This record gives sequence, C-alpha cells and structure tokens, in this order.
Amino acid sequence: MRIAYLILAHQNIDQLALLIDTLTYGTRNFCFLHLDARLHTPSFSRKLNKLTKSQNWYAIKKRLIVNWGGFSMVEATLNLMLAALNYSNIKFDYLSLHSGMDFPIKSNQEIEQYLINNKEHQFMEFFKLPNLKKWAGNGGLDRVNYYWFIDELGYLKSEELMIAQKKNKFRKERLEKIDSIYGGSQWWTLTADCAEYIIHFLNETVGFYHFFKYTNISDEMFFQTILLNSKYNGQIINNNLRLIDWSANLRSPKILDMSDLAKFKHSRCLYARKFDINIDANVIKSLYNRYLISESAI
Repeated sequence: MRIAYLILAHQNIDQLALLIDTLTYGTRNFCFLHLDARLHTPSFSRKLNKLTKSQNWYAIKKRLIVNWGGFSMVEATLNLMLAALNYSNIKFDYLSLHSGMDFPIKSNQEIEQYLINNKEHQFMEFFKLPNLKKWAGNGGLDRVNYYWFIDELGYLKSEELMIAQKKNKFRKERLEKIDSIYGGSQWWTLTADCAEYIIHFLNETVGFYHFFKYTNISDEMFFQTILLNSKYNGQIINNNLRLIDWSANLRSPKILDMSDLAKFKHSRCLYARKFDINIDANVIKSLYNRYLISESAI
C-alpha cells in the first residue's frame, strides 16, 4: 500500500513538518504540498527542509493564492492530483486530500490495513442537492444557480452580486449530461484510478470546469458531482474518514485539543482536523509521539 497525501498548506510550518513526518514514517507514502502563494517560498521551503526528518515530500511549483470559497481551492487540488499521478513513474494506491492542519489519529499501519481491507472503495462525504437540512441558500442551490466571482471580487462583493442576480431573476444555464449536483465535505480519500478518471472526465467534458469555476465553495461540490454521476457511484462510501467537530455551529470546526484525546482513541476515523500548534501544541505532540516515539520535535 502506498498513499499519496495531497496537502493544502498556508501556515504553521512547524506543524506541517510534524504532519509530513508522521504520515510518511515507516512507509512508502509520499506527501505533495501546495504552499499558498502568500507564503514566501524560498525561506519557507528551506525551513521545512530543516524541520522534516522525512525526505518523502515535494512542494509543487505551481502555486496559487487560495481564497476561502473560491475556485482556487479546486485548482490547487487538481494541481496536487496531477503531481501525484505523474510523479517519477511511481504508482500510488490511494490519493488522500488534507489540510496542513490535519493530523492522523491512527498509526500508519492501521491506516494502511484499513485501506487494504476496503480496497477499491472511495471515501467521500456526499449528499444530493438541494439539501435544506445541510446547507442554507435554497439547500445549496444558490451556490450553483448564480455566478460567483469569489477569487476575482472577494466573498462579500460576490455575494452582493448573487443577490442582485436573484432579484433580477437571472440564473445560470444548467450543466448538460449531469443528472444531479452533489455536495459534501472538501476532504476525501480516493483510489488512484478514480483520481485518473476525474482528470480524464475534465479533459473530455466541455463546460464542467467553467460551470464550477463561478460557483460558491466549489470544493464542496466539484468532486462529488463528478463521481456520483459516474461509474464510481457504487464504490463510494459516504464517509470521509475524518473526525471533525462542528458542535459550535461556526463557519470553521473546533480547534482540537488535549480534551479530545479520548475521542480520538475510540473513533473509527483515521484522521482528524483542525489542529493548531499555536493554540494547543500538546495534543499534536501526544499524537506525534504515539506514532513516532520521539520527544525531540516540539
């Protein structure tokens, strides 16, 4: 089993180094990094080289400014996928998408065994739109029925433009050859052949990329819509294997801390988010030491 970890990173270099070392320790796994273009690349990369013990990582050269809610998130993810699928003739079994603020809550051996036991399954949260219980804005349809220019104008101005479109009864044309639109969590773990299908689909399906380029929080719909309308539909387990605490009902999940350790132990998830080394370094240290048996990193 060989896993390609696709990591979207924008802060906390010390935490990112620990994540890389933990995910690759004692394995053939490899981490592909998208470092947000707001970061100063030369100094950031040099420091990351000094901090990481692992050599199994690569920071892709095509870097974007990634905006929350913007299509730039999807573009950065696709660039990571292409890097993993075309890396040095190495064939990965799974591609797993993560933030730099994730951390595994199971050992690499447990993660690999789980994926071996469930081989040829895709792990992704999904639900069909509209879903009034999950998403506001007409059950999520406002995200796709109107033009959003988040990367170009910012979120607030783009939202104002969407409201103007609604008042004037203007709607985007719907996608051809797509029966339904699906939403769900941004984070997923997919087989390499499934990832290759996504790239092939985008190369062959005129209009799909452009349609989603001007939607709201496209990263929570783009990949679900491709796969739930594909031959992979029957392989998808409606579970992204991530423990994420949304109990505060805020736009972002809870920052996990030492009080959550028992929850990790009893969870059937493989990974968790979010962690922040500046808020609680001890919980990251505890997980790191549990799997790497090292006291020197923090």
